[in-house]
Amino acid sequence: MMLNNKGIQLYHKSKLVPFVERIPFPRLFKPLEKFSINLGGTVGSLGEQEERTVFTSANGLIKAAPIICYESVYGEYVTDYVKNGANILCVITNDGWWRDTPGYRQHFNYACLRAIETRRSIVQSANTGISGFINQRGEILQATHGGKAML
Repeated sequence: MMLNNKGIQLYHKSKLVPFVERIPFPRLFKPLEKFSINLGGTVGSLGEQEERTVFTSANGLIKAAPIICYESVYGEYVTDYVKNGANILCVITNDGWWRDTPGYRQHFNYACLRAIETRRSIVQSANTGISGFINQRGEILQATHGGKAML
């Protein structure tokens, strides 16, 4: 959600993690939904939206792509935000379920790849994992602990 003096803009995560946020083949697996793995998020099937909504600042200069967690690993998906006018990519994530594995570092490095692919700067905000700023060449300008490029 983005709030400004022009109103409220909403986006619903659309690339859902199978068996954690989305039950695949719902007719077949719906009875198993109660056994979904709880990795710190919502368990079960959530809603999705088709359009890659871009958040626009009140003055129209900033057009931010609100990329939520796992969505950032899909290059073509992220590119759709740019096609819809995004001039900066914003990844919001909770990588705590990775614990102390290479997973949260690899997730941050996907952001570097997305910056190169789209030629857009990226800000990643992680309540656990790595937060940082990446320029459009994929160079990490600033990052919290563990934010070293593995490319």
